[in-house]
Amino acid sequence: MASVNNPTEIASGKSQAQANLEFALGKNRVDLGGLLPEEFDRLLVETLDEIDLRKLRGFKPLRELLAFHDNCHGIFTGGLENLSMGEGVTFEAAGFGEDSSVNLDTHVIMACRGMKPQTSVYRRLKTGEKTSDIEIASSWGEQAYLYHGSYFLLLLRRPRNHSSARENLVKALFGYEKVSLERRHLIVWLKVESLPVSEFRRFFGINYPGMAKELIWELQSAQSRTADELKFEAQQAEKVAAKLERLAGAISSY
Repeated sequence: MASVNNPTEIASGKSQAQANLEFALGKNRVDLGGLLPEEFDRLLVETLDEIDLRKLRGFKPLRELLAFHDNCHGIFTGGLENLSMGEGVTFEAAGFGEDSSVNLDTHVIMACRGMKPQTSVYRRLKTGEKTSDIEIASSWGEQAYLYHGSYFLLLLRRPRNHSSARENLVKALFGYEKVSLERRHLIVWLKVESLPVSEFRRFFGINYPGMAKELIWELQSAQSRTADELKFEAQQAEKVAAKLERLAGAISSY
């Protein structure tokens, strides 16, 4: 068995056998932020190239993915309870080729754990006072409500061609406003852009290791759901095939 030559582990008082055991059990996790830039990019490319987006289950039209009622998607929404697409929403798509345009009906899947709040503005019922300070809003108690703001999401779109997952990363940013006298919000503008793997680290800055981990988690989750659905479909197909086989053996044409 190969040994783990880690001076830090040995210096901490652990035996070489204990260090080997922890390595074998996966306790020594790799810090993505510690990889060299080219190593990180290569890992991301290789991971995304393993995914066949055309076979992956769980895609939804962009307009449906963003809309939810009472947080029915089970994703973190940071205070939003009901969100839908406004009729006059301003939509902008950038960075996509003519043969791979994106619109509100493009099928996408979440590639991060929940929506990421960018801005949040709260309003006080009695006075109309506004603030982006959550502590001030909390001091208003039940008089405070979420007035408007914006959220970011990382998505993967289903390709129309044979392009790989690394060519279909999409960053989405949308703004919302509260509907007067109702407990719901409307998306009033939405901007989506292609996110090349080569730009991943620069775009997310110091948060890129965490976003990469979320991306891999979501890919694993989607892959597991797909595998479960395919297994169920295969079992159903086998049952039907067995029934037809029995029927074929029990009948004749004369």
